[in-house]
Amino acid sequence: MRWWWCIAGLLVCLAIHGVLLWIYWLPEPKKLLGDEVMYWQVAQWAAQGGEIRLPPLWPPLQAYILTGLVRWFGDTLVPAQILQTLLLGVAALLARDIWLRLSGLRASADLLALWMFAYPPLVAFAHHLWPEVLHLALASGVLWILVARRESTPWALAMGALLGLTLLAKSLIAPFVPILLTPLALRGTAARRALRVALAVAALLVVIAPTALANRERHGIASIGNSAWFNFWVGLNDTSRRDYENDAAEREYHRYLRSAGTWPERNAILRQRIADRLRGRGLLPVLSAQLGRQYFRLFDKDSILTIQLPGGRIHRQGGGYVRAPAFAATTLRALSWSLYALLLSTAVAGVALWLPRAPGWVYGALTFVSYNLGLFLLLHVKTRYFVPLLPIAFGFSATALQWGAERARGELGPARRMLEAPGPKGCVIAACAAALLLYLGFGA
Repeated sequence: MRWWWCIAGLLVCLAIHGVLLWIYWLPEPKKLLGDEVMYWQVAQWAAQGGEIRLPPLWPPLQAYILTGLVRWFGDTLVPAQILQTLLLGVAALLARDIWLRLSGLRASADLLALWMFAYPPLVAFAHHLWPEVLHLALASGVLWILVARRESTPWALAMGALLGLTLLAKSLIAPFVPILLTPLALRGTAARRALRVALAVAALLVVIAPTALANRERHGIASIGNSAWFNFWVGLNDTSRRDYENDAAEREYHRYLRSAGTWPERNAILRQRIADRLRGRGLLPVLSAQLGRQYFRLFDKDSILTIQLPGGRIHRQGGGYVRAPAFAATTLRALSWSLYALLLSTAVAGVALWLPRAPGWVYGALTFVSYNLGLFLLLHVKTRYFVPLLPIAFGFSATALQWGAERARGELGPARRMLEAPGPKGCVIAACAAALLLYLGFGA
């Protein structure tokens, strides 16, 4: 019976990937959006003999990979789409093994992998040029080592190198690095624990040092790609509850470039502007305004996929999937919204099921979620910034779905034996949390 479910899941994945690739290319290729344009222009220029030079706000790994693909295969996006689809598959398999090792729930682990490889808004990133899938695959490798090989000294070296590459893909998790290193120091003698952490840190520094040194030489700032101050300022200037709608980022970026001649000077001016804004408006009014906007932007049901489909706000501006068939667009949008509502509600249910007997890794996952929510209260937010949280949501959702299926069958299966349903008070809290997330997702 399990093989039949595997075959069915594979067919679902093939259908989702096939339809999304079809509308990407036919009858007219999708138009690049936002940072995609920059990455592709940099790759084309570098492939023709120029240097790979990104502004120091962006980590460079995606540009390096795209440049290599253009040099090897020519001026086409297809190799990047194939590579990113493979990376998404690797991330799904790693996430499955991580969840199986942590939870012991095989059906939940299988369903987590299906979520990751068949959820249309995530699958679409495998065909786009943002670094989301690359970052997800690298981060999954880091977590797999922490779960499966954290007592191994050689694997600690590999973990540090992978973590460095993860930061070179997207640097937003940089403040979270000390917490990620903690599992290496939990078991063994003091000497072995210290050695594992030291090797991981050394490997990380070796990987990121060339980029930091190059940026210091070119731009006067030893950074691998840090847009924190810029995104803080843009986040304070956003007005809409949805991204790509009256977006302040492009306007403020040009103003930022004109503000001074060097990047350190520009950041100093931004810090002064931010301080002036907070003093002028007051911290509490600013936080109140952010609360009324930021989480709507983060949890909005309209993903990068749906806003580019016919009827979406990017498509209405002449971008996205310009000539995608109406019936395919309508089906994909309805499927994406329905799955998103299911994901939000069942993820909360999964957390509620784990909490009465929660092992430490549950609190670790919730700590990472809290870290991201804290950042995005202030920083500029787009729905694609929710991608790093998706595997966590998928895992808790899969747990709730397995538990619910066992209960519906009247079966005392692994999930019902291991997990404890919350009491009446817990059910009310979980229902309120799910309602809040659905309101943020569908109420913008």
